[in-house]
Amino acid sequence: MKLKYDISPVISPELAVFPGDCSFSSEELLGWKTKDHIKLSSFRTTAHIGAHADASDHYHVDGISSDQLELGPYMGPVLVLDLSSRFERVYKEHRDLLVSDKPSGKPKFISDNKVWKSEFEIKLDHFASQAAEGGVFDLFVKEHSSGRILFKTKSYDPYMWTDFFCYFAPDVVKFLARHNISLIGIDTPSVDWSGSKDLLAHQELYKSHMRVLEGLDLSKVPEGSYNLIALPLKLKNVEASPVRAILI
Repeated sequence: MKLKYDISPVISPELAVFPGDCSFSSEELLGWKTKDHIKLSSFRTTAHIGAHADASDHYHVDGISSDQLELGPYMGPVLVLDLSSRFERVYKEHRDLLVSDKPSGKPKFISDNKVWKSEFEIKLDHFASQAAEGGVFDLFVKEHSSGRILFKTKSYDPYMWTDFFCYFAPDVVKFLARHNISLIGIDTPSVDWSGSKDLLAHQELYKSHMRVLEGLDLSKVPEGSYNLIALPLKLKNVEASPVRAILI
């Protein structure tokens, strides 16, 4: 099979993480500059870095950790749904709220703007045409009894944290579960809005035993059907895992 798209952002210290989470850092233990016989490194980072798979232990007290995840949902037929024509415009409008965070000089967003929350929520009517009879979603679920759906929104820059990004209305997760979708993915840091404490979309994932990928890079991927490989690492007692997600 030929690789079509690598949909994982490059992991580096510049990759944004949730405020207060652990960003990526590495340390060279042995190397060529010190005339060692090999190069040897260690690194430290959040388990939710870049393209990653949440295990249900992340959002439910009775959930499982990454080492217990069945791999089947992370491999197989997948449909990329492109919603960027709406949400990229909304993101660019809100990006104008960027201000300077002095004294660090780093950019930040004004997070107390309440308008963005509803504007960035993915609702059923946002992909009604794709889900209608004869649409790409309708045709996909008729062909695949247990498929996967990735949502392209272009509403987030993975190298600059912002509270402004797309997330799912719980009804969308319920709708996808009724169509036997085994995994959903999105090109933002979370399927819930950044300030959520009840994590309604995540809870619907738990109820339906649906798996999730977050932090994908779908910027260059056209809408359509592919095959997905995005295997989580076997990390004991850890609630998430980075993945190298590819479309073939």
